[in-house]
Amino acid sequence: MSRGGDYAGQGVVITGAASGLGAALAELFASAGARLALLDIDAERATAKAAEFADPGVEAIGLAVDVSDRAAVAAAAARVGSELGDCAVLCANVGVQQMCCSPATPP
Repeated sequence: MSRGGDYAGQGVVITGAASGLGAALAELFASAGARLALLDIDAERATAKAAEFADPGVEAIGLAVDVSDRAAVAAAAARVGSELGDCAVLCANVGVQQMCCSPATPP
């Protein structure tokens, strides 16, 4: 993707965006002209990562979200919608594992 590519002006939501693969995805989509919602469990790092994109003029917001908390995800989605509008892409870069039964009892 290059600046002004297929994602110019489109909203992109990335979970786990403060570091690693999520941060790399953010840089890639930013270079393609996307507007970014960077979600991470670490509020400080999510906000700092979003601020990095302000200098080159990319619209980005950083939000603290625990993706295992449905209410927190719903609140983040509402905020993203109000600040960025509709989003075309969701990069679900964070996995949540929950046990449905005790390890001794198979499902």
